[in-house]
Amino acid sequence: MRNFFNSNTTDFTKERVVYYSISLLMSMLFFMFFFLVFGIYLISDEHYFFGILLIFVSLYKLIFEYKHLFLVNEQQLKINSLGIQVKKVVFYPWDKIEKEKIESVISGEDTNYYLTFDVIGSKDKIRILINDFNISPKDLDKLIRIHRYYYG
Repeated sequence: MRNFFNSNTTDFTKERVVYYSISLLMSMLFFMFFFLVFGIYLISDEHYFFGILLIFVSLYKLIFEYKHLFLVNEQQLKINSLGIQVKKVVFYPWDKIEKEKIESVISGEDTNYYLTFDVIGSKDKIRILINDFNISPKDLDKLIRIHRYYYG
């Protein structure tokens, strides 16, 4: 992960492109493949219920994560001096964005992080899941605050 701050000065990267994290995706694929093999082992050991359950869950997650593998090289967010661009499609200039923040939503043992902001002049509230990105929620929050301060 490339650092966007220079510790000696207040310089930072003027444009940051955010992608899906390849290491997170590969580790998830590895664990799901392991669970698939373990499910097959359980079936061969005559633990049919747990084996079949584990196979179905791991296959579902493998297919879901495999789809993400094709999106690894696609831009998910671009933050620069002009604004925030989401998935190379929608661009929001800084003068049309307000109340940008990183929200954490806790559900049981899971915590999901979202980049949220309101679009001025419309009733849209943009909410983007950022758990799987190649930037931490803390660094993304810092990056957005700095861009807002300098350019917003």
